[in-house]
Amino acid sequence: MHVNHLLSAILREPWMIDPAAAESYMPIVVSLLSRETTELTAEEPKEKAETLPFAMGAVAGASAFSSFSSYDEAPEGSVAVITVDGPMMTGDYCGTPGTRTLGNRIKAADAHENISAIVLRMNTPGGTVSGTEAFHNIIKNTSKPLVAHADMMCSAGVWAACGANLIVASGKTASIGSIGTMATLPDFSEYYSKHGIKEHIIRATRSKDKNEAHYQALKGNYKPLQTEQLDPLNEAFLESVQEFRGDKLDLKKEDVLTGKVYFGQKNIDYGLADEMGDFDYAVRRALELASAQEENEETDNSYTQNQMFGKNKYKAVAALAGKKADEITSEMLTAANDELEAAGITGVALITEAQYDAYEASAAAAQTLTAQLTTLTDANATLTQERDAARAEAEAFGNQAGEKPTSVKKEGADHKDAEPDANQKAIDELPHNKALAGNPLFN
Repeated sequence: MHVNHLLSAILREPWMIDPAAAESYMPIVVSLLSRETTELTAEEPKEKAETLPFAMGAVAGASAFSSFSSYDEAPEGSVAVITVDGPMMTGDYCGTPGTRTLGNRIKAADAHENISAIVLRMNTPGGTVSGTEAFHNIIKNTSKPLVAHADMMCSAGVWAACGANLIVASGKTASIGSIGTMATLPDFSEYYSKHGIKEHIIRATRSKDKNEAHYQALKGNYKPLQTEQLDPLNEAFLESVQEFRGDKLDLKKEDVLTGKVYFGQKNIDYGLADEMGDFDYAVRRALELASAQEENEETDNSYTQNQMFGKNKYKAVAALAGKKADEITSEMLTAANDELEAAGITGVALITEAQYDAYEASAAAAQTLTAQLTTLTDANATLTQERDAARAEAEAFGNQAGEKPTSVKKEGADHKDAEPDANQKAIDELPHNKALAGNPLFN
């Protein structure tokens, strides 16, 4: 018996899906267990015509559009329309294309010369975790404008489409949200027991943790499954939503990341969608974005420059494009630099022209001071050399022989007194000379 991919995924994969939609698939499980034939267990039909991609051609500003069954038939400047309908899965099922097929269609539209923009019609409650991130990456990296038109865009659908250039809610009944991750684990133990089936779980010696979180959940201990699987997957989901919608979300006003679903105008108010309008409006907005992109490419190529990091990835940096110096605030620069740092781009920073001029002036002043310091240092070295030479010369002259050397250093008298002769001694010994020698008037 052929088993549908949807049924298999329900039983084995974690899902990011609106709970009400998840409940609607449980009868399929019951039907299979009771061995009843259902459409979903039969051989899968060929793909439905309404799920095929088509193009809409019109000049921007026109009141009507024409549909074409292929991109080759569409005139240049057309909009590719791709539909996401029902639960999102990686593989195709029951005539419904999976995210792998849808992603290939988006890439084909993005590369086709007749297509100027893409509209993604979203009518999905969510889907499996597997395949959603890859689908999201294709959407966010399109070089042409992509508009998501949401009738129902929940859970994995939000993750996939949050990388679009614009999200248009279809109207007052449009539902967007259910941003969260869940898993459903059916317990077949009683069914097996009723039919005499006994399950034995045998793991390799070193595989003690193999599927342990799953078995703990079946025993009623959900914590390991939450912390080891659901929480990491959910964090990746929330990071993508905040990366691409973060500047439009006010989580203090309304925390839209807890799994709630919102309708109509609240999707705009809380930042889950940008505008509201019908399908034709979404196509027209896609054409307007394509026209704006073409104008930018013809003038300063700013759009292409913004694409160098991936569409909408560096919003704070892209927000500076085309602004004049006096329009850029310090907060905007800080946000842009924080964005680059968070992405691991280090060693560079964005500054205003005034800051650049100030840095240039400071650098010039520093260069002048450095030159002056070098001159003074050289002069000081010259004077030091001259001083040392003078000292050496003075020392050399001071050490020359002579009665009165020039050296300031003296040891004893310049010369020794000569011995008095005998005649002088006899005169000194005369009585009157001795008398005079003792008289203070002559001494």
